[in-house]
Amino acid sequence: MRRWVLIALLIPLLVAATRAATPRPGLWGRYVLAYSSCDQAGSSCREQLAQSRDGLRWSAVVGFAARAGSRPVAVRRGSRLYVFDGPLVRRFDVSRTAVTELPSATVQLDSAETLTGEDVVADPSGALVLVYTVPAADGSGLAVRTATEVAGSDGLSFTADAGERTILGDDAGPVSVLLGRSGWVVLVADGTCLRALAAGNVHSGYRDTGCLTTPAPVSSPSGYWNARLHEYWLYGVSGGGLRRAVAPKVNAPIASKRFRPLAALAASGRTIQSVDFARR
Repeated sequence: MRRWVLIALLIPLLVAATRAATPRPGLWGRYVLAYSSCDQAGSSCREQLAQSRDGLRWSAVVGFAARAGSRPVAVRRGSRLYVFDGPLVRRFDVSRTAVTELPSATVQLDSAETLTGEDVVADPSGALVLVYTVPAADGSGLAVRTATEVAGSDGLSFTADAGERTILGDDAGPVSVLLGRSGWVVLVADGTCLRALAAGNVHSGYRDTGCLTTPAPVSSPSGYWNARLHEYWLYGVSGGGLRRAVAPKVNAPIASKRFRPLAALAASGRTIQSVDFARR
C-alpha cells in the first residue's frame, strides 16, 4: 500500500518536470528579446528569439528557426511579429499557442540608403518606423534618420522622412528606441559613454540628454519603460553575455554596477553580440 501511495505522489511531479523540460509553443511571454549569437571567432552569427513573463527568465520561442544574421530587432503589431536585420525582414503570424513564419523579404526604402543596425518601432498611428544611421552629408559624423512604413505594405516598404533627427559621433553604435515615461528615448553606446537622447515624436528631432554611464558598461543597449512599476529596464551585452539594469529615470547618471548579468541565452561555445528588447 505504501508503494502505491509513493507512486501516486511521484506521478504529478514527473508530469510537471516533463512539461517544464518541453518548450511551450506560441508567443505566450509578455516580453520578447531578439538577439544574435556567434561562435567564439565571431565569424558565424545567427538570429535567435526568446520570450519572458518577467524580463528576467527567458525561453526560446518555438517556431522561430535560427538563421544567419548579425543584429535582429523585433516588433509586435497585433497578430504579426516582425524581425528586421539589415535589409531583410522576417514576418510571423503569432498567437499564444502558435508561431508561424511567412516568406521573408527585402525591405524597400525609397531613398535607396543601406540599412545596417537599424531599430524599428510602431508609432502612435500604428505605422512601423525604421530608425537608422547613415554618414552625415558633411562628414561630421552619423546622421540619425527615420523612415515610415507605406500603408498596407505589411512591413515591406518604407518612405524616408525628410531631414535628420540628430547627428552622432563616428564612434556611435546602433541606436535603440523605446517609448518612455514622457516621450521617446533613444539609447546609444559610443566611445565616451552610454548615452540617452529624448524626442517628443519619433519622427522629429532628438535631443541629447547626456551620459547615463561613463564609459558605456554594455554595447547594443535596449530598454523598456514599465509603467506599472515606474521603472526602466535596460539591457545590453558585456563580455559576450546579457546584462540588465533597473532605473527610475534615464536623464540622470546610472552606476555601472547596476548592470547585472542574466542567465546565458546562447548555446555552449557561443556568445551574444547584440540584443533588442520588445514588448509582446
